[in-house]
Amino acid sequence: EKLEKITKFFFSFSIVFLAIMVLQIYSLNNIHKNLNDGQIKSIKINEKSDKKVLWIFFDGFDPELAFSKVENHYEMTNFEKLFKNSVTHHKFYAPARDTLYSFGSILVGKEIMGASFSDHRMNIVSSENKEITLNFENSIFGRLFNDGFDSSITGYGFHPFCKVIKYVRCEVFNEPLKWYDGIFNIIQYTRIKAHFLKIGSHRDINPYIIQSMFEYIEEDNPANLLFVHNRVPHLCHQCNDGLAGMAEKYFDYKYRKKNTILNLIADRKEAYFINLKFIDSLVGEIFDKIEKNKNYKKNKTLVILSSDHWAKDYYGDFKTRPINDNTIPYPTLFIAKIIGDNEKFDIYDPDSGIHTQELIQNFLNDKISSHSDINKFFSKKSGYNVLMGTEIQFNEKRDF
Repeated sequence: EKLEKITKFFFSFSIVFLAIMVLQIYSLNNIHKNLNDGQIKSIKINEKSDKKVLWIFFDGFDPELAFSKVENHYEMTNFEKLFKNSVTHHKFYAPARDTLYSFGSILVGKEIMGASFSDHRMNIVSSENKEITLNFENSIFGRLFNDGFDSSITGYGFHPFCKVIKYVRCEVFNEPLKWYDGIFNIIQYTRIKAHFLKIGSHRDINPYIIQSMFEYIEEDNPANLLFVHNRVPHLCHQCNDGLAGMAEKYFDYKYRKKNTILNLIADRKEAYFINLKFIDSLVGEIFDKIEKNKNYKKNKTLVILSSDHWAKDYYGDFKTRPINDNTIPYPTLFIAKIIGDNEKFDIYDPDSGIHTQELIQNFLNDKISSHSDINKFFSKKSGYNVLMGTEIQFNEKRDF
């Protein structure tokens, strides 16, 4: 009888354990979603055009903090090199404080005064008080499609690019956030190596996004436009203070992917600057890979580095910022580099991120061909609106 009870116990335990592991594997597989592959067959590709655009976003990259000697104690050497031969916009504002609204506005190319949601779609309330659905037709991807150009998307899957933007090749990576991720979390938090999971640290999906980005850059026939949403340097706002940042003190994405032991950083501000330095090393790799790929030709390749919002208040108290002030918008990253053009321009008149899609379209359609042209393009734009939450709390507008 005792043996029978023991047998039943182990049998029940095995069933429960097996169920948990199946859910765990299912959760981990959900990290990577490859969508829209079946739909891109109908795309008309302009094979005559050899112009390429890499539009790369770093979530929450705050240039005023990143390039401040007072704030950041890490050297941003690759960015410093880039500043000497590119177009740097020092007063470039995202159209919204939060990623979801910011990207919606940027991709549609309209100021966002508010948003509504219906049928699992976001509608941008524009400055003309019109509702514009964020979809393929209303976005830069649809406009480029009509011009005969193809696009690819890769990045952070928390934002539903692939579900919303169809007819482009789209690859996204999600964080495991289901309730049955618990076993995985315990393994990581206790710093037990788990090679059988074949994944880096708990929330560090960045290496997978970066690897995907590099694969797109290195492929034989890259799309005319590659849109990339990198998760870094944004911090983990769902972690408790003891796990804040969850970033390694290493700046190599391959290390991040292979190493399953977390170097937990309680200082959120330090974690943010570590991620900024990580991006600096990443920028060097991006341009090295572009130079090695013959498909990216001089004067026909435009690289844009940008961000969707500035550093949030929960990142920490910065020396040059008001303490916990979440009502003031700050400039976001914008650097444009045409491969082969080494002329330097610095722009200081305030502009909005909504203009980037027009800049890209003009470049691919041969209306912009130099850094001087980019400088002139922005000289004709002026002013910005920033959606701070659900209402516009800040409004500066001149001849918009």
